[in-house]
Amino acid sequence: MVNHAGPSPVNKVAHDYDTQAQGTEVIGTTQSAAVRKSGWLVVRIILRHHSFLPPHTQIPRTTCLKQQSESKLRLYLRLAVKLMLCVAVVAVLWVLLQATGEREEAQQQAPAVVFDVSDMKPGDVRTVVWANKPLLIARLLPEWQVALQELPPELLVDPQSQSSVQPAAAVNDFRSVRPGWFVAVGLGTAMGCPLNFMPPSEQRFQGRVWPGGLVDTCDASRFDLAGRVFRQQSARKNVVVPQWQLDDGRLMVGGQPD
Repeated sequence: MVNHAGPSPVNKVAHDYDTQAQGTEVIGTTQSAAVRKSGWLVVRIILRHHSFLPPHTQIPRTTCLKQQSESKLRLYLRLAVKLMLCVAVVAVLWVLLQATGEREEAQQQAPAVVFDVSDMKPGDVRTVVWANKPLLIARLLPEWQVALQELPPELLVDPQSQSSVQPAAAVNDFRSVRPGWFVAVGLGTAMGCPLNFMPPSEQRFQGRVWPGGLVDTCDASRFDLAGRVFRQQSARKNVVVPQWQLDDGRLMVGGQPD
């Protein structure tokens, strides 16, 4: 006789429990996989932005090598820029020095012009125009000449005029081709500004009484009565002395040297 009755209550409860357990196991497995995937994603984000990691955290070797390469590249670029700037500065200075030397030679060899100085007495200082530049002409007093000879050479940048522009006959304490006279281009050697004559006075200059000389109207550089620049001035070169000769009260300035 066949029994058509349904499952017993005990078997039904057991069957329902197994079904729920299997469903729970499937859900748990899915959730675990999702958690692991999310965890790896977080780790990848952290590694990508490793600058936020603590100092003791290890960074991938490829990232370190890339950073080192970029640092070396930036260093080389900075060195290259500095080197190019240094080369540019040297080139500009060389051009300026060349131009200054050519200008001084041109000042010394300008066309000859004759000036009448027969009326000048000792102590007179005159400024005339020669080759579109001021020209200083001074007839020195005997005491001015003595002051030039007694001036300590350590107060001057180039006391022997070894780096100066002047005729060969003017390489002496007075930078003059004739005693008692001084002729020079009346422009400063730093900025090319006009020079003014400043007679001797009791004014103190570099620990001594001012012996007389020339003063730059722009930077106040001072020169003695032979056009030699004093130390601690903006100018570093003596005043340019052109070719000149004096004959019977007639001063001829410029022209080619004899």
